[in-house]
Amino acid sequence: MSNLAVRVIFALCAAPLFLFLAWHGTLSRLVLLEILCAGSAWEFARMVRAKWGGPSLDFFAPVAVGVNVVLLASPWPLDFLWNAMVLAALVVVAFARVETEEIFPWIARQGAGIWFLGCWVAPALWALFTAEPGWKGAGAFLFVSIAMWVADTGAYFSGRFFGRHKLCPGISPKKTVEGAVGGTVLTLAYALGVAPYWLPEVGWPEVPLLLGAVLAVSSIVGDLLESSVKRACGAKDSSHLFPGHGGVYDRFGSLFFSAPIAVAILDVLFLGRLAGALQ
Repeated sequence: MSNLAVRVIFALCAAPLFLFLAWHGTLSRLVLLEILCAGSAWEFARMVRAKWGGPSLDFFAPVAVGVNVVLLASPWPLDFLWNAMVLAALVVVAFARVETEEIFPWIARQGAGIWFLGCWVAPALWALFTAEPGWKGAGAFLFVSIAMWVADTGAYFSGRFFGRHKLCPGISPKKTVEGAVGGTVLTLAYALGVAPYWLPEVGWPEVPLLLGAVLAVSSIVGDLLESSVKRACGAKDSSHLFPGHGGVYDRFGSLFFSAPIAVAILDVLFLGRLAGALQ
């Protein structure tokens, strides 16, 4: 069976679960974010250790990020205290088990994944939801998430059939300029067609065009950032959790980069959507 067939079959099986978790309500959305963020933290910790060695954080990293996810729904502002405790724990482990000259590099490498996912990505993903259950509460999250898939699909097929010019061969040799253009065009069409239903407050067509363009570009940048992280760690895939797709970070790296940008746009244009979502 070809890799494309495996990718398609897995996507068809996983998509209903993804949609259900996003649609159902607060608890299921927290479960979804745990899968995405804590799962990626586990992958990141393993990649860093495989490349540079040091103590294993295969358990600590996903727990550190997972607690940050849980705290998103907490009425108490405990995230600062928790992340201070995480930093203190990393410092203690580093001084106890890491060579002196490697203490700061080890903390920086392992801490980067924990804080990127726990303090940057998770709050942004959570902010794309509102309190209502169902499609109304999940509209912005699904709009941005599916935009990443649309951009990736457009880039894949455009690059496969028309790709001639390498986009960034030093980081991702398979990505092409033609693929990027195809992904952007398809994302713009998607945004124009879907935004009036999932984001009715944004109007049409100016803001959907803006969102589509920004998400298309941020998807490309997020993919390149993901590729650069894996290249630095000497890994082809972040893991093999998803057949045909690699790991969680492989599949959702572009979403992790794009979600904070989407939240910023919605927050600026629509007067505090971020603040409302986090209440």
